[in-house]
Amino acid sequence: MKDTKVFVDLDDEITFITEKILKAQTNRVILIIPERSDVITSLVGLKMIRKVIDKNDKDVVIVTMDEQGKNIALSGGFVSVSKIGEINEEIWREVVRLKKRIHDAMYMSNKVPFKEDIYKTIDNSDTKKLSQEEQFFEYKPDQNNAIPLGEDSKINKKKENIKRVEFNKEPIISSQKVSLDGFELIAGGDVASFRDSNKEDTEHSNKFTQEKDETHKDLNKDTLKPNMFKSAFFKDREKSKKLNKLIIFVGIFILLVIFIIYYLFLTVSSVNITITGKKINSQELITINPNISNVQGYNLNIPSKIVSSNESGSSSIPTTGSKTIQTGSFASGSVTFSNTSTSAVTIPASTQFSDSNNISFTLSSSITVPAATVTNTATSSTTNYGTINENVVLNTNTAIGANDTFSNNNYSSITVTNPSAFSQGNESTSTEQVVTQNDINNLSSTLSQQLFARGRGALVSSGNNKIIQQSIKNIIISKNFDHSLGAVASILNLSMNTKTEAQEYNYNNIQIAIEKNALYKGNIIKNINFSIQRIFLDSSGNIKISISYSGELFKNINKNNILSSIKGKSFSSAENYIKTIKNVKEVSINDNPYIFSIIGYLPSNSNNIKININN
Repeated sequence: MKDTKVFVDLDDEITFITEKILKAQTNRVILIIPERSDVITSLVGLKMIRKVIDKNDKDVVIVTMDEQGKNIALSGGFVSVSKIGEINEEIWREVVRLKKRIHDAMYMSNKVPFKEDIYKTIDNSDTKKLSQEEQFFEYKPDQNNAIPLGEDSKINKKKENIKRVEFNKEPIISSQKVSLDGFELIAGGDVASFRDSNKEDTEHSNKFTQEKDETHKDLNKDTLKPNMFKSAFFKDREKSKKLNKLIIFVGIFILLVIFIIYYLFLTVSSVNITITGKKINSQELITINPNISNVQGYNLNIPSKIVSSNESGSSSIPTTGSKTIQTGSFASGSVTFSNTSTSAVTIPASTQFSDSNNISFTLSSSITVPAATVTNTATSSTTNYGTINENVVLNTNTAIGANDTFSNNNYSSITVTNPSAFSQGNESTSTEQVVTQNDINNLSSTLSQQLFARGRGALVSSGNNKIIQQSIKNIIISKNFDHSLGAVASILNLSMNTKTEAQEYNYNNIQIAIEKNALYKGNIIKNINFSIQRIFLDSSGNIKISISYSGELFKNINKNNILSSIKGKSFSSAENYIKTIKNVKEVSINDNPYIFSIIGYLPSNSNNIKININN
């Protein structure tokens, strides 16, 4: 026959172990319990397990190395061994015999009056030795002399046997039934006191109780009466009561410590101070400063930021200038410059030479005519003129013949002739429109004004943000004309990019500046109403806002001075001190949590005091 092994942890509950046994697939169950497990230190728990497995036809062997636990298991009605290898068919037969003896003993203890010899009845069931069920009733947790399984013990005296049963049997203790998988377990009392809901068992229990009460009156005087209050169960209950008292005392002490710590370190006191003020009317100048980011109360400066709008566009106008334009070319040819002087002559550019018919040419670049040279001989002298040839253009289309002479009065030593004839010219002229400076200026001014107007329109006040008109600047980023000054063109086109920028301020910052200025002077202003009189640029170029305002002025109270004076003091002392301060109308103090207000003292730590100023 196969068996099922059930392993028990040190802290497994009785109900959990019992459930494991009931769910085993076989009738034979090996319960493996580690040393010092809670299960084998409680006789009551083992009896509960014993009762349940007997109801379910389970055979259980306990395997444990705990010697004390083995003794307790023995007294709880279990066969126990040290190793699984010790379990054999003989052990299982012993388990069956032990279960039958315990069943018979428990049954007879309920059915037979004490004056009868219950052991005789048991012996008739082939129980000749001191049986396991006697140890079931007889074991005490502090004894190590429990009778081993199978050890013979003669029952010599009926009276002594009755005494043993009477003395060692634990009293029926009030208990509660716990349902587990269709079975009812007893919790809180002796397993032997368990009664099924079956009607027959209930009647047996009632009858047994009545017979036992009558029998006790007739027992021999030397029969020992059980002292139920000295049992392990009641000793444990006494220990539990003392432990509960200790736990309650420690709990109260901890709560008291927590209360004190919370009061000393976590309680927050609120001091509410009501002050009075006076009506005022005044005027101020506020400076708008683009170089700051926060309101400055001491000098009434409020910040501004630069906002801008970029625009681009193009426009065109007709040109208004005109000039004569030459096309083709005049008559041209080559001329020879001759120098009669013995010194070289340099003639600058733009020098004009003319002939007798007023036909002329103008040098386009300067030239140097070499000096003349003279050769002396015994009979005669010869002069060699210095010459240079240049290509020139006449001032006319008229063709001239060769050897025409040109001269310039400023250069008497220079004569100019054309060794060849000049060809006919084809030069002509016309009048054309050209770009003037006025055209450029007018187009640039017109287009920039259009773009700047568009940019200013984009800079619009929104909500509390106001554009300062006095700060608007127009900037030309770039402009491109399609023709330059003097160029021949009938239309002048211009493309332009511009930026319009201005300063923007927040309207609410005016009130903040007034409040901060009052606080800087040691006051508080409430219910402020103001209006802007004008916005202008001062002599330094700063933007100023002139305002008039009204409100209610309160003298500012230094909270730090109050905290240092009232911390750790009683509520009444703190109230009396605060009321001596000028403009203080009412004072109220309370703690959070409110329950600490009954103590009536402020915390010694000023961080735990909150001062609220009301008006």
